[in-house]
Amino acid sequence: MLVDGTRTDGSAAIVVLDPVAVTMLRAWRTAQVAERRWWPGPKQRTNLVSTRQDGAPLKPDWPNRRFAREAGLPAGVRAYDLRHGWATAALTAGVHPKLVQEVMRHGSDATTADTYSHLMPSHSAEAVARVASLFRQPPTSLEAPEQTAATGLRQ
Repeated sequence: MLVDGTRTDGSAAIVVLDPVAVTMLRAWRTAQVAERRWWPGPKQRTNLVSTRQDGAPLKPDWPNRRFAREAGLPAGVRAYDLRHGWATAALTAGVHPKLVQEVMRHGSDATTADTYSHLMPSHSAEAVARVASLFRQPPTSLEAPEQTAATGLRQ
């Protein structure tokens, strides 16, 4: 919940969402507006995603508890923890760490690398193999097989 600005200057950013999340948020907003129409007392116009029926901000721990309960997650799991799950899944799926850093809004790719480097060792072997393959070229018709073996190039 963003109420008092961002943690650092320049931190405000557009959040990229998949179409399913956008559809869900639009449906939630429609329900919120309808619910607020029936609220008998004064209404607060906060433009927040998660509010009480009158539009007032929720206490920060309430959405986390309700989210965990309704999603069937163990007690103590916060919606915020899902960020780390997303980063883990993205890196495991081969998404470039720089892109993960941008989505996670880390100040630098070093933060992302330091936090998630334990997920990347398997990618190191693949990267080494890919680069090495650039130097393995089939022999040209002018080279004899002995020359190829002497230069270290693949036959």
